[in-house]
Amino acid sequence: MTRYFTILLYIGLGFSQDQELLYSTLVDTSYEYGHFSWTSAVYKFDEQGLNMEQIIPASSKIEDISENQSKILFTSGDTIMVYENGLLDTLNVTGLVPRFIYNGDIIFFKNTSEHLFELHRYSFSDNSNLMIADSFETFHPNIFRYHLSSNKQKFAYFDKTLPDTINVKTFDILSGSQTDILSLSETYLNPWRSLYWAYDDYLYFTVNDNNNIPQLFRINSSGTDEEA
Repeated sequence: MTRYFTILLYIGLGFSQDQELLYSTLVDTSYEYGHFSWTSAVYKFDEQGLNMEQIIPASSKIEDISENQSKILFTSGDTIMVYENGLLDTLNVTGLVPRFIYNGDIIFFKNTSEHLFELHRYSFSDNSNLMIADSFETFHPNIFRYHLSSNKQKFAYFDKTLPDTINVKTFDILSGSQTDILSLSETYLNPWRSLYWAYDDYLYFTVNDNNNIPQLFRINSSGTDEEA
């Protein structure tokens, strides 16, 4: 049974791949670090918190787990790796924020310039790496944040198309089509607050009001029924 948890030295999500071993992204205590900086690494340990072992080098973190719970997706810098049955495979691909999609393949982004990204897809069946879309523009350099739908066939993201305007968009992995959902003023949107695609098919996000107080909003992924 897979379980999700948070612990005190937490940097990323933790997963258990089976009933005996737990996996988590933790502060790597073999490095010296100050109050506002640290180095992370991925560890595995048993349910009692004993027999801790570092399985992925420094600056690594857990990104996702496959639907059948057999594979754990990691990154170390921009190197993408999969851990399965005690073995680590680097896949020979590099990129950012990789995620498992509907058929078990992986999507990830490549940074092509300060604000522009390409979307790539890696297939386990033939070990192929294919670019499926380009010109994703973020409003914060080197940061691309997105969230997959519950069926993992689409994702939602923030896109900057005008100097002071941010668009909420969805992207269909199967068709390659993009849909504009909502336009927001960059003044009221905090780029560090994530966008979530919930199981009720609504997109949830936070926008600051005129008094700079955060307010939670939701809108249907079809672009209708906006609510505060």
